[in-house]
Amino acid sequence: MHRKKKGTLKSGSGRTVTSPKQAIAIALSEARKKGAEVAAEIDAQERNQNVRFTQAQQQLTDARPPPRPHPIRSHRPRPHRPGCVASGLRPRRAQFPSAAVVSADRAKLKVLSKKYRIDRTYSYDEYDSCLDQVDAVYIALPNSMHAEYTVRAAEAGVHVLCEKPMAVTVDECQRMIDACHANGVKLMIAYRLLFARMLFSRTIMANDEL
Repeated sequence: MHRKKKGTLKSGSGRTVTSPKQAIAIALSEARKKGAEVAAEIDAQERNQNVRFTQAQQQLTDARPPPRPHPIRSHRPRPHRPGCVASGLRPRRAQFPSAAVVSADRAKLKVLSKKYRIDRTYSYDEYDSCLDQVDAVYIALPNSMHAEYTVRAAEAGVHVLCEKPMAVTVDECQRMIDACHANGVKLMIAYRLLFARMLFSRTIMANDEL
């Protein structure tokens, strides 16, 4: 504020006021107006970014081949039969129903087969035979093997849950995505933090802590 003459004040915008209280009110009003202008500008920028992002997504979608159902497995109603593909598989971690297990360790395969009553066990060389017996696979192999085994599963019409990280290169990740998309199967990466916030919210609601 600049003092204009005795009994009056001049605001930053040039408006003449008669008291400090009026000057404060004018300053607050001007600040709110400026804040609204900045917020509107930010909203416009975000809308433009969202439009560009949507356009880029559409371009990627248009560039991909349309999904096609697998000629053998399409429209075959049957119970879900998951398979597990792992290298250093620990029996205590295999706490899920499985129709088949693939591993290089025959001793562990024998333990798992007996403990969880899994009739079908396979080595890596028998992976393709395993794919004929399951509808989905959980891949917990070394990172460098994720792409190969995911692509082979997709080409057999089998859905894939792959352990993190997805692969070792961007090109391998894209190969996995393209293979699953082309064969009409699902691909998911077992990264639990994707659902951490949702699970936390459900826990709060279940405990009536809202």
